[in-house]
Amino acid sequence: MSEKFPIKKPGDVLTAGHINELSKAAKSIRKMRPGSFTSGVDSSDGFAVNTQAPHKQFVMRIMRKADSYNYPGHAGEWLGHIRFYNHENRAWKPTDSEFVSQLYLERVTGKPDPNGEKEWYVDPTHCGKRLSIGDKVVCYWDEQRRSFIPIDNHIQEFELYDELLTTSNISVLAYPRYYDVLTYAWKTDFSEVFYVVDPFTMHKGRKRHKFASPHEQGSLGRAIRDTVQNLWRIVELQPTAYFVYGISYGDFDKDASTIELNPNPDICFPSGAIYTDQSPKNNLTVLNDGFWGKEGSKCEAAWDDTASGWRLVHVHAIKEITVVTNVYCEDDDIVVCTRKVQLNSPSNADDEECPY
Repeated sequence: MSEKFPIKKPGDVLTAGHINELSKAAKSIRKMRPGSFTSGVDSSDGFAVNTQAPHKQFVMRIMRKADSYNYPGHAGEWLGHIRFYNHENRAWKPTDSEFVSQLYLERVTGKPDPNGEKEWYVDPTHCGKRLSIGDKVVCYWDEQRRSFIPIDNHIQEFELYDELLTTSNISVLAYPRYYDVLTYAWKTDFSEVFYVVDPFTMHKGRKRHKFASPHEQGSLGRAIRDTVQNLWRIVELQPTAYFVYGISYGDFDKDASTIELNPNPDICFPSGAIYTDQSPKNNLTVLNDGFWGKEGSKCEAAWDDTASGWRLVHVHAIKEITVVTNVYCEDDDIVVCTRKVQLNSPSNADDEECPY
């Protein structure tokens, strides 16, 4: 507080003017909300009042979402319980009445909730934090908004709504995902979408419902909030298949430009990958550069980003036989020359049937 009259010492006499100045200051203090504090800056009342309380951090547990019908003016916000640390048993617990009474904070609901705990508004709308029921987040109390504001690391799980390609789009829509504490499983929230960006165009993912059931799920990922540019950057994305092992659907010769593999070839690399270009329920179309084989041949194919398609890299032999290539006499010995031949189709041929 900055006085408008000289500093007084014990025993000094106060005039009527001094009393009036102190009365004005007392009236201003009486208008302050709990948690407000003075900034020490001169004003017409002798001091300035800052309505934003000092930032005190609390651990909150999100309980439910505030709707516009029951909580007018707070749509999009959440309701949460303050957690406190019990030093006796070294555990986090719900807020007790003694702890809450020390906060001087405004109660949100007009009646006690079923658990006997107090509920407070938690507003993530302007900080980029996405919440779900059961989340535990660190918040600070904002006196101006009368709400808690999350300050945790801004990380969000998502499922792609749009197709993400390495050749063009860097910003696509995605569904937020949340962890259901009742079923102990991650779920996708289809009621809203938000943009995620891939600034280096290094990720590739499929959109939701690109393929029919049971492969309708889009690529899953994780994004981190860039508060400077106000966007969500992709930091992890479910990998796309780059190397597969399958069985040829039919006969093919070296002049065939493409071949087909039976549905659902095994993904060899990378681990945990999914198909993003063709449905695994259908035959997989593969580019062919001079390989030949029969129906049932074991084939390996790799993804070619340049050709935007699968390319055949190897055809496994189905059977190996020995072929006699030459027979001649050397002195008193008969020399038989042979070589191994790999057959890419089933055969009943054996060594005795080989010509010589």
